[in-house]
Amino acid sequence: MEHDANCHVDMYYKPYDEKEVSRISNARLSVRGMGCPNCAIRVRNAILQLDGVNWVDVDLDSGTAVVAYNASAISPQQFIPAVAAADPQGRHDYRAELIEEVQSV
Repeated sequence: MEHDANCHVDMYYKPYDEKEVSRISNARLSVRGMGCPNCAIRVRNAILQLDGVNWVDVDLDSGTAVVAYNASAISPQQFIPAVAAADPQGRHDYRAELIEEVQSV
């Protein structure tokens, strides 16, 4: 996919709460529809803005996202509609599927 110069997006930053470390679970998602680094940032921002999400890493090359979250605050199923809504202008068709979920102990 060709890079669009008008497709800029700023990174969203969220403060990390060290008290949450003992409650962190991880989920891995397959993400389709990303064509450039800005797409990966857009998807990352959409998931990271959800309450209960601590950290997100989106890999454009592999089409995956790893999400660290508090399982008592949010379900990984909630990441899927967040990814689909990551582009409010509707220029991209992002889709996610849960691959793996690892609960904290």
